[in-house]
Amino acid sequence: MATAASPAELRPARCITSDPGAPASITLRVVGYVPPRGGTVVAVVRLRNISTHVAREIGRFGIFPDASFTAATADAAQRFGFPLSDSDLAFSKDPHEFRLRRTR
Repeated sequence: MATAASPAELRPARCITSDPGAPASITLRVVGYVPPRGGTVVAVVRLRNISTHVAREIGRFGIFPDASFTAATADAAQRFGFPLSDSDLAFSKDPHEFRLRRTR
């Protein structure tokens, strides 16, 4: 769960690819959402190198429509894709995590 005060941190246990020659990317699935009482949400996705603690933004997204939902299954979740550049891959050679922070 991610909130403005407490971002979600995801540490992937493994990378899954259907095509080893395909460009690298991250797909984030949102299985539930409750809109704020005021304003809108912009989620910021960062890649953070655990060894150096340096973070790099790789994308942003918003939920549309701005209404509460809970996905019945993981396949029904809203999906957001973020391509990773060569510099993102070089940056993340050490252990890394993905950080999701909600902003207004």
